[in-house]
Amino acid sequence: MRGFVELSEYVRVCDERDRLADEVAYLRAEAGLAEAEATEGALRAAFGLTPSQAELLAILYRTRRRLVSRRLLNEMVSEAPGGARDERIIDVWTCKLRRKLGEGAIATLWGHGYRLTEAGIVQVEAALRAPAAGEGRPRSGGGGAR
Repeated sequence: MRGFVELSEYVRVCDERDRLADEVAYLRAEAGLAEAEATEGALRAAFGLTPSQAELLAILYRTRRRLVSRRLLNEMVSEAPGGARDERIIDVWTCKLRRKLGEGAIATLWGHGYRLTEAGIVQVEAALRAPAAGEGRPRSGGGGAR
């Protein structure tokens, strides 16, 4: 009987993982990977983020006001070299994002997940609209208003 219980648990876990993989694939396709990379680069520059933090913020931005579980975020953020990582790293990155964007930018529904708030969306959109470093800005010492 024990082998049957272990097998049924294994099947349940595999089914759940397949469901998560399907949802990840759907969200990635919906967002568009080329656009995602450009967005992540702009967010890194605007907020001084690491690549993983920028990817996490970009995912929260693309999913807008939708609640995204820690587990799904962990699946969506690119794997670190060396394979699997602790699911709690999403909490660490979210904490660091809050420090850089401000406390009101990311909402947490304890036990369920994270979402970008209206204030967070406004900040991200402003960063994405801003010219890239060095573009459209006067050069230093170049006759600006004094």
